[in-house]
Amino acid sequence: MFVPDFDVIHGFPPDYMHGVLLGVMKMMWDFFTCTSNHQKPFYVGLQLKEVEKRMISIRPPSAFPRYPGKLEDIKKNKATDWEHILYHYFFPCFYGILPQPFLDHFMLLSSSVFNLLDLHLSPEKIDSCETSINSFVAQFEKFYGENNMVFNVHLLTHLSQCARNFGALWNSSLYPYESANGMILNYRTGNNHPVVQITKKYVMHRICQNSRIPETSPAYTWHSEIWNSTKKQDLHFDRRFVYELSQDVSIDDYIEQREFSYHDRIHVGNIQYRTHKSCRDLGYDDSYVCIYGEFFRIEQILTDTNSETYIVGLKLITCKLFDNMFTYSISDSMLKTEMSSHDD
Repeated sequence: MFVPDFDVIHGFPPDYMHGVLLGVMKMMWDFFTCTSNHQKPFYVGLQLKEVEKRMISIRPPSAFPRYPGKLEDIKKNKATDWEHILYHYFFPCFYGILPQPFLDHFMLLSSSVFNLLDLHLSPEKIDSCETSINSFVAQFEKFYGENNMVFNVHLLTHLSQCARNFGALWNSSLYPYESANGMILNYRTGNNHPVVQITKKYVMHRICQNSRIPETSPAYTWHSEIWNSTKKQDLHFDRRFVYELSQDVSIDDYIEQREFSYHDRIHVGNIQYRTHKSCRDLGYDDSYVCIYGEFFRIEQILTDTNSETYIVGLKLITCKLFDNMFTYSISDSMLKTEMSSHDD
């Protein structure tokens, strides 16, 4: 194939979704859990109940499309499920179970690919990721044997150059195309002439998306209800939820006193934040935030009589294990930040 000014070598980036998530990540999970490897030093099949117990106890943010489930359903995992395991669940679930050399080796891949998805990639960060990935690939044969040095493992060595050429890996990922395929398949509603059904509804969708529909038209309302997300209501001061300090708290004369109402949650853009207390009985936890590299747990969301919203958070003392993995303890420091614009 010859196309002027097209580099046939670097012009086809490796796909992160199929190569890393549905390829290497899924393969390594099978290494650790399949009974055919029961004599291998990395086999942890006899401790899968503990792995499952740890995984189910994890409460990710509500933005995650699915939450951790039973390991018996792992064969149904989609790429996003493997993505969460690779970056967030694997280390806490396998720590102390998988022998440390294998865990450290796995985290070379986890932390490096995590960094290659960064919105603000720098040449230095890409170089560091390339060194870690090359180390991962170089050790792979020693840990898992020459017969497992498959093509997807080799493709890992091209990810850093892909990031140099195209930016973060999500730029060249097939995620949006797979998502579009799912949307197109949903256009089929019966068994009669499915191709015609899909074609007609796709064309109708394109017309609705690209045409100027008068706001008075019933089609405008119909289209808005289907494609536009519901706007969240702004937080306002509500005297029914006035926040009161304890009677034993004394306030110095020079401190300005205000009246606040308290709330369980707030939306900033499309992201939901909740107080730590309100998340206790939920399957997710939206009470942890990272601000300028420091982590906080949201304790209170308050709104004053001018409908200005404030978040009070407890600072966490963190210890960085890997670029995508931290441990923490609670400090006595509190953060108060004012939200200049918000939705609820």
